Amino acid sequence: MPMIDIGIKVFVAADAGAAVPVTDWKRIENIVSMPAMIQPSSKIATDFIGDEFTSEILGKRALTALDFVIAYDTGDTDGTYRFLADASDNDEQRWLRVEYPDGTLFEMLVETEVSLVAPVPSGEIDYTLSVTPQRHTLGDLIMVTYPDGTSPLDG
Repeated sequence: MPMIDIGIKVFVAADAGAAVPVTDWKRIENIVSMPAMIQPSSKIATDFIGDEFTSEILGKRALTALDFVIAYDTGDTDGTYRFLADASDNDEQRWLRVEYPDGTLFEMLVETEVSLVAPVPSGEIDYTLSVTPQRHTLGDLIMVTYPDGTSPLDG
């Protein structure tokens, strides 16, 4: 089921770079699957060899395996696949925005990599957009803006 069916919208800045405000977004449609935007923290073992039980504490929060699987549309210049593949081929950084149905935004500056999913007979043709968060000067690696707030990317 495409993510559009559950109200999640994904956008990538139309222009490359970390400049803000971002005034033009390209909506990425026909997303088949997407990663969790807030992932569980790593766990750090705190037990010793002689302990009867193992124990752990929370470590750093994870931002890994950020892969979006998208239905292939076209390699033409106006296609989403072509737009993302060109950004990947040119090693461009772009802002990524994921909007949940209530208006909560998850935003990060990313580098992209596009790869094709192996096709299967009578199956959908898909590709994978892998994003790697990049450090920037606006805030956290992933910025969360709740519906009553203003995104730092909107200026």
